[in-house]
Amino acid sequence: MKPKVSQSEEVGDGGCEGESRCQEYELWELAETAVALVRGRNDCNYSIWKEMLEEHHYLHAAKLYGQQIKYLVRSSEIGWIGAMSFSSSAWRVRVQDERLGWDEEAYKVTPVLVETLCGERAL
Repeated sequence: MKPKVSQSEEVGDGGCEGESRCQEYELWELAETAVALVRGRNDCNYSIWKEMLEEHHYLHAAKLYGQQIKYLVRSSEIGWIGAMSFSSSAWRVRVQDERLGWDEEAYKVTPVLVETLCGERAL
């Protein structure tokens, strides 16, 4: 079984107007993939990053707080296939900590997991 990735597209016949669905691709169909750093609002890729989040993320492109870094993921065959951001404001979230059962000690002994949990938006 080959892993698949997906990309949203507008639904044609048989779907509701404006409804999105994901088109699936085999990983080999992506060919080369690259991650592009989006360097703020003046970056030529900023509008692409923002549009992808507006269209596909449940929080849309809502304001991020604190220090932040944004990326786009591109396939040489398909084009832009992902967007993500990380923000210092997501470092600690009480509800997240309670759900995971984390306390101060957990942050000290699991730094890699802590860094992973700092993701603000990902598609």
